[in-house]
Amino acid sequence: VNMRRDMKCIVESARGNLATASKAAHVYAGHPNYQGANAEISRLTYNPLPALQADNNLLGPKAGEVRLKKGNFLGVISTSTSYKLSFELTLFGRVSSWGSVLHFSADSNIASEHDRIPGIWTFPGDTRLHFRSATSGNYNDGCDPTMKLELNKKYRIQVSADALSNTLSVKINHKQVCSSKASGLLAKGHSKVFVWAADPWYEPANGQIAQVYYRKF
Repeated sequence: VNMRRDMKCIVESARGNLATASKAAHVYAGHPNYQGANAEISRLTYNPLPALQADNNLLGPKAGEVRLKKGNFLGVISTSTSYKLSFELTLFGRVSSWGSVLHFSADSNIASEHDRIPGIWTFPGDTRLHFRSATSGNYNDGCDPTMKLELNKKYRIQVSADALSNTLSVKINHKQVCSSKASGLLAKGHSKVFVWAADPWYEPANGQIAQVYYRKF
């Protein structure tokens, strides 16, 4: 039995309903209330979900460029209503579907106002960015720049949500390329938000990222 694969599936399927940590949890192999499987296990390990910190590189302090991969889970972070998310992005090609770059979600793809806080994709067959950040009026609110990114060129991207002005905006190489009024109140911060690069619901964008920073304000 590939326990590493199976345990990973269990954790991912339960990500929206995590229990509070316990100091005295019981571990069974197998459970006393059920018939044991006709199998054996070995090298079973338990590791808590990695905790990410705002104002630190979410890829790790010594991380370089990271190739985007479907279902690449980075860790759990606490978010705020107002934020700035910045990262370096290099695209190597186009993908035929929405291409996931980064996705912050407390539960799933788009079931609640905490599921895209934010999410960034590339347009199908294009290099334009698609920035979504949920609000009370629209779980898929956002702001889409018209600028097309050149392939094999590194860009500094910043997406932000500002509760004071109730706006969503995008900067590319420090120049604002998109800004829009939110259709409702910006989603409130959440204590347990999963960070993906790329998410498990879409194909990954054909590219790599580096220097990913989430800042509250």
